[in-house]
Amino acid sequence: MDDKSSLQHVLNSRDKLVAGAKAHASLIRRGVRDSLKLTPEAQFARGKVYYGGDGVQQDQAEAAVWFRMAADEGHAEAQNWLGCMYLAGEGVSKSSELAAFWIGKAADSGSAQAQYNLGSLYWDGNGVQKDIQQALLWYQKSVESGNLGASVQVGRLLWDDDREQAMSWFLRAADAGNSHAQYIVAGLYGSGFPEDPDIGRAIFYYQQAADQGHADAQFELALLYKDCPYLERDPIKAVALLRAAAEQGHTEAQATLGWHYEASNGVRRSYTEAEMWYRRAAEQGQAEAQFSLGLLYARGKGVKQSYEEGQIWLHKAAEQGHEQAQNSLGKHWEQWDEARMPW
Repeated sequence: MDDKSSLQHVLNSRDKLVAGAKAHASLIRRGVRDSLKLTPEAQFARGKVYYGGDGVQQDQAEAAVWFRMAADEGHAEAQNWLGCMYLAGEGVSKSSELAAFWIGKAADSGSAQAQYNLGSLYWDGNGVQKDIQQALLWYQKSVESGNLGASVQVGRLLWDDDREQAMSWFLRAADAGNSHAQYIVAGLYGSGFPEDPDIGRAIFYYQQAADQGHADAQFELALLYKDCPYLERDPIKAVALLRAAAEQGHTEAQATLGWHYEASNGVRRSYTEAEMWYRRAAEQGQAEAQFSLGLLYARGKGVKQSYEEGQIWLHKAAEQGHEQAQNSLGKHWEQWDEARMPW
């Protein structure tokens, strides 16, 4: 290729690059114009698509761009989402101050969820100066805007100063179907608030929460059916409730369900099932399950006998202050002494 041809080739290549750049810039301008044609609601919807990766590659930074477009137009939900992204540092640089700014704008626009979120920011002093009265104000506004779940937070804030008023807020949410409020109310009735224990009401609210899948309520109700002196024992119901909570990862339910299988209480004895449930709880740090799993290994029940593995799990429980584990390991439980073991 001669010098003239080489020069022409370079010029042609340059022209193609320039043309490509112009076309790309045109596409960008067209994209901006198209975005401006979208309503704030459509911009918000597109942001959610990118945020969740619904039909597109998930891109939180792109989601933040679309939420910001809608937020600038006064879209309250977009403002709240953008604020939450700043709070978590998702797609944007983490900033509690910007989180409070955008959540505050959404709250001022009447968003019940944003009002709840702003109340939490004031309670924690996150992005704003800690102010319990402001937290209470915004939680109450959230309730007035239709978020009855905020009643629980109002009750919690009022509890130390006015327990009867706090209970009225808990009941307001519970009777509206809020499962966490139902769980709280059940616990208060069961513990004797406002006067003597009311097991009937406790069971009623625990059952309502349990029916909605509230794991803590399922566990507490199971304990009542297991050994409450004021209630006819029903180990079969207890096992069913424990299983429902255990399958949600509730470690105490898992450990207790393991005991039911080991003791053949309400279910056919199965050391294999006992080991499985003990292990699930033990691996999450539940001391009672670690102790029970250690004993299974030492005794060879449901697993191949292994004093070494038993030692590992008993030590884990003992290190958390589990007295039976410490006693099983001997007076100086930090040092393993197989001769002291109860098996």
